[in-house]
Amino acid sequence: MNFKETDTYLLSKKGATFDYPFDDVVRVYRVADKMFALMIEEEPLSINLKCNPFYALELRSLYEG
Repeated sequence: MNFKETDTYLLSKKGATFDYPFDDVVRVYRVADKMFALMIEEEPLSINLKCNPFYALELRSLYEG
């Protein structure tokens, strides 16, 4: 996925918004003022997602980071 596709997907979540609380390249996505994703608007695409810690361990074992 590229930036635009990822942005469209994240904003498709019910109530999703974004802002730039840190600087002008780190976009923070929120639902009900709770952060669920951060995405850097520079190449290469970088994204951090909020996740249950136990599920995150499973995902890390399945995918390269």
